[in-house]
Amino acid sequence: TTLAGASTAGSLGLTSAGAIDDGAAATVAVTGNAALSGTAITLDNAAAHNFGSVTFTSAGAVAMTENSATDLSGTSTAGSLTLASAGAITDTVAGAASLTVTAAASLSGTSILLADNAGDVLSVGGNASLTASGGGAITVASAGTVNFGGLTFSTTGGAVSITEDSGTQLTGASAGDSLGLVSAGAVTDGAGASVTIDNGNASITGTSILLADNAGDVLSVGG
Repeated sequence: TTLAGASTAGSLGLTSAGAIDDGAAATVAVTGNAALSGTAITLDNAAAHNFGSVTFTSAGAVAMTENSATDLSGTSTAGSLTLASAGAITDTVAGAASLTVTAAASLSGTSILLADNAGDVLSVGGNASLTASGGGAITVASAGTVNFGGLTFSTTGGAVSITEDSGTQLTGASAGDSLGLVSAGAVTDGAGASVTIDNGNASITGTSILLADNAGDVLSVGG
Protein backbone atom coordinates (compact mmCIF):
# COMPACT_ATOMS: atom_id res chain seq x y z
CA THR A 1 0.00 0.00 0.00
CA THR A 2 1.45 3.33 -1.12
CA LEU A 3 -0.16 6.44 0.31
CA ALA A 4 -0.40 9.38 -2.09
CA GLY A 5 -1.53 12.98 -1.79
CA ALA A 6 -3.03 14.37 1.40
CA SER A 7 -4.87 11.88 3.63
CA THR A 8 -6.86 12.93 6.69
CA ALA A 9 -8.97 11.05 9.25
CA GLY A 10 -10.26 11.21 12.79
CA SER A 11 -8.82 7.72 13.31
CA LEU A 12 -7.10 5.25 11.01
CA GLY A 13 -6.85 1.49 10.81
CA LEU A 14 -4.73 0.44 7.82
CA THR A 15 -3.81 -3.20 7.24
CA SER A 16 -1.80 -4.24 4.21
CA ALA A 17 -0.80 -7.70 2.99
CA GLY A 18 2.46 -6.06 1.87
CA ALA A 19 4.48 -3.03 2.82
CA ILE A 20 3.03 0.37 3.70
CA ASP A 21 4.91 3.40 2.40
CA ASP A 22 4.44 7.04 1.54
CA GLY A 23 4.80 8.28 -2.00
CA ALA A 24 6.58 11.50 -2.83
CA ALA A 25 4.88 14.47 -1.17
CA ALA A 26 2.30 12.27 0.58
CA THR A 27 0.98 13.57 3.92
CA VAL A 28 -1.08 11.82 6.59
CA ALA A 29 -2.97 13.67 9.33
CA VAL A 30 -4.90 11.63 11.92
CA THR A 31 -6.32 13.44 14.94
CA GLY A 32 -6.85 10.21 16.90
CA ASN A 33 -5.04 6.89 16.79
CA ALA A 34 -3.37 5.58 13.65
CA ALA A 35 -3.06 1.78 13.70
CA LEU A 36 -0.81 0.47 10.93
CA SER A 37 -0.05 -3.13 10.02
CA GLY A 38 2.12 -4.37 7.14
CA THR A 39 5.15 -6.47 6.25
CA ALA A 40 7.17 -3.25 6.53
CA ILE A 41 6.16 0.35 7.26
CA THR A 42 7.89 3.43 5.86
CA LEU A 43 6.28 6.79 6.57
CA ASP A 44 9.30 9.04 6.61
CA ASN A 45 8.52 12.04 4.43
CA ALA A 46 9.95 15.04 6.27
CA ALA A 47 7.45 17.43 7.90
CA ALA A 48 4.56 15.44 6.49
CA HIS A 49 2.79 13.25 9.04
CA ASN A 50 0.90 13.93 12.27
CA PHE A 51 -0.91 11.44 14.51
CA GLY A 52 -2.81 11.82 17.75
CA SER A 53 -1.21 8.52 18.74
CA VAL A 54 0.26 5.66 16.76
CA THR A 55 0.29 1.87 16.93
CA PHE A 56 2.20 -0.27 14.43
CA THR A 57 2.57 -3.98 13.76
CA SER A 58 5.23 -5.37 11.43
CA ALA A 59 7.71 -8.22 11.32
CA GLY A 60 9.90 -6.03 9.13
CA ALA A 61 11.47 -2.61 9.36
CA VAL A 62 9.44 0.35 10.60
CA ALA A 63 10.67 3.86 9.72
CA MET A 64 8.48 6.72 10.81
CA THR A 65 8.91 10.49 10.92
CA GLU A 66 6.30 12.63 12.69
CA ASN A 67 6.05 16.39 12.39
CA SER A 68 4.82 16.75 15.98
CA ALA A 69 5.04 14.92 19.30
CA THR A 70 4.71 11.12 19.11
CA ASP A 71 2.57 9.11 21.51
CA LEU A 72 2.86 5.33 21.30
CA SER A 73 -0.31 3.49 22.28
CA GLY A 74 -1.52 -0.09 22.41
CA THR A 75 0.80 -2.92 21.35
CA SER A 76 3.43 -2.08 18.74
CA THR A 77 5.92 -4.51 17.19
CA ALA A 78 8.68 -4.18 14.60
CA GLY A 79 11.61 -6.12 13.23
CA SER A 80 13.63 -2.91 13.51
CA LEU A 81 12.60 0.66 14.27
CA THR A 82 13.64 4.16 13.29
CA LEU A 83 11.35 6.73 14.90
CA ALA A 84 12.01 10.46 14.51
CA SER A 85 9.68 12.94 16.19
CA ALA A 86 9.58 16.74 16.00
CA GLY A 87 8.36 16.75 19.61
CA ALA A 88 8.39 14.53 22.68
CA ILE A 89 8.17 10.74 22.43
CA THR A 90 5.86 9.22 25.04
CA ASP A 91 3.84 6.06 25.57
CA THR A 92 0.17 6.63 26.00
CA VAL A 93 -1.11 8.63 28.94
CA ALA A 94 -4.40 6.77 28.64
CA GLY A 95 -3.08 3.39 29.77
CA ALA A 96 -0.40 0.76 29.30
CA ALA A 97 1.56 0.66 26.05
CA SER A 98 3.88 -2.02 24.71
CA LEU A 99 6.75 -1.65 22.21
CA THR A 100 8.67 -4.75 21.14
CA VAL A 101 11.46 -4.54 18.55
CA THR A 102 13.28 -7.69 17.49
CA ALA A 103 16.52 -6.03 16.36
CA ALA A 104 17.77 -2.45 16.78
CA ALA A 105 15.67 0.61 17.58
CA SER A 106 16.51 4.29 17.14
CA LEU A 107 14.22 6.86 18.77
CA SER A 108 14.83 10.60 18.52
CA GLY A 109 12.71 13.53 19.73
CA THR A 110 12.89 16.70 21.79
CA SER A 111 12.50 14.50 24.90
CA ILE A 112 11.73 10.84 25.66
CA LEU A 113 9.49 9.51 28.44
CA LEU A 114 8.71 5.79 28.27
CA ALA A 115 7.75 2.92 30.61
CA ASP A 116 6.22 5.28 33.15
CA ASN A 117 3.12 3.13 33.78
CA ALA A 118 3.06 -0.26 35.51
CA GLY A 119 1.71 -2.05 32.44
CA ASP A 120 4.15 -0.52 29.96
CA VAL A 121 6.59 -2.79 28.11
CA LEU A 122 9.71 -1.62 26.25
CA SER A 123 11.71 -4.46 24.73
CA VAL A 124 14.51 -4.06 22.17
CA GLY A 125 16.43 -7.17 21.17
CA GLY A 126 19.29 -5.23 19.59
CA ASN A 127 20.73 -1.87 20.50
CA ALA A 128 18.35 0.85 21.68
CA SER A 129 19.52 4.33 20.69
CA LEU A 130 17.69 7.13 22.51
CA THR A 131 18.31 10.74 21.46
CA ALA A 132 16.79 13.97 22.81
CA SER A 133 17.55 17.24 21.06
CA GLY A 134 17.57 20.77 22.45
CA GLY A 135 18.49 19.79 25.99
CA GLY A 136 15.51 17.49 26.50
CA ALA A 137 15.42 14.78 29.13
CA ILE A 138 15.54 11.03 28.50
CA THR A 139 13.51 9.01 30.99
CA VAL A 140 12.88 5.28 30.88
CA ALA A 141 11.06 4.80 34.14
CA SER A 142 11.03 1.98 36.67
CA ALA A 143 7.27 1.42 36.58
CA GLY A 144 7.27 -0.51 33.30
CA THR A 145 9.15 -3.61 32.12
CA VAL A 146 12.29 -2.66 30.16
CA ASN A 147 14.91 -4.78 28.42
CA PHE A 148 17.56 -3.78 25.86
CA GLY A 149 20.17 -5.78 23.96
CA GLY A 150 22.41 -2.72 24.18
CA LEU A 151 21.91 0.93 25.10
CA THR A 152 23.08 4.26 23.70
CA PHE A 153 21.70 7.59 24.93
CA SER A 154 22.38 11.16 23.88
CA THR A 155 21.05 14.56 24.97
CA THR A 156 22.83 17.87 24.57
CA GLY A 157 21.93 19.17 28.02
CA GLY A 158 19.20 17.09 29.58
CA ALA A 159 19.03 14.63 32.44
CA VAL A 160 19.11 10.91 31.67
CA SER A 161 17.25 8.49 33.93
CA ILE A 162 16.98 4.85 32.83
CA THR A 163 15.91 1.71 34.68
CA GLU A 164 16.39 -1.68 33.01
CA ASP A 165 14.99 -5.01 34.23
CA SER A 166 18.04 -7.00 33.11
CA GLY A 167 21.76 -6.47 32.60
CA THR A 168 22.75 -3.26 30.82
CA GLN A 169 25.44 -2.99 28.15
CA LEU A 170 26.36 0.54 27.08
CA THR A 171 27.44 0.82 23.45
CA GLY A 172 28.55 3.60 21.13
CA ALA A 173 28.80 7.21 22.30
CA SER A 174 26.44 8.21 25.13
CA ALA A 175 26.12 11.69 26.59
CA GLY A 176 23.96 13.62 29.03
CA ASP A 177 23.94 16.41 31.56
CA SER A 178 23.36 13.99 34.44
CA LEU A 179 22.82 10.24 34.65
CA GLY A 180 20.79 7.92 36.83
CA LEU A 181 21.14 4.35 35.57
CA VAL A 182 19.63 1.43 37.48
CA SER A 183 20.09 -2.11 36.17
CA ALA A 184 18.67 -5.35 37.53
CA GLY A 185 21.85 -7.07 36.36
CA ALA A 186 25.43 -6.19 35.53
CA VAL A 187 26.36 -2.84 33.98
CA THR A 188 29.02 -3.18 31.27
CA ASP A 189 30.25 -1.33 28.20
CA GLY A 190 30.99 -2.69 24.76
CA ALA A 191 34.37 -2.22 23.11
CA GLY A 192 34.96 1.42 22.22
CA ALA A 193 31.98 2.70 24.19
CA SER A 194 32.03 6.20 25.67
CA VAL A 195 29.91 7.83 28.36
CA THR A 196 30.22 11.58 28.88
CA ILE A 197 28.26 13.34 31.63
CA ASP A 198 28.89 17.05 31.32
CA ASN A 199 27.67 18.89 34.41
CA GLY A 200 25.70 16.72 36.82
CA ASN A 201 26.41 13.62 38.80
CA ALA A 202 26.39 10.07 37.47
CA SER A 203 24.68 7.44 39.60
CA ILE A 204 25.06 3.86 38.32
CA THR A 205 23.53 0.88 40.11
CA GLY A 206 23.70 -2.81 39.18
CA THR A 207 24.56 -6.26 40.52
CA SER A 208 28.09 -5.55 39.27
CA ILE A 209 29.72 -2.74 37.30
CA LEU A 210 32.55 -3.17 34.76
CA LEU A 211 33.32 -0.06 32.71
CA ALA A 212 36.30 1.38 30.79
CA ASP A 213 37.86 -2.08 30.48
CA ASN A 214 38.88 -1.62 26.84
CA ALA A 215 41.60 0.65 25.50
CA GLY A 216 39.15 2.75 23.51
CA ASP A 217 36.53 3.15 26.23
CA VAL A 218 35.79 6.58 27.69
CA LEU A 219 34.07 7.36 30.99
CA SER A 220 33.94 11.07 31.79
CA VAL A 221 31.88 12.69 34.56
CA GLY A 222 32.11 16.46 34.92
CA GLY A 223 29.94 16.88 38.01
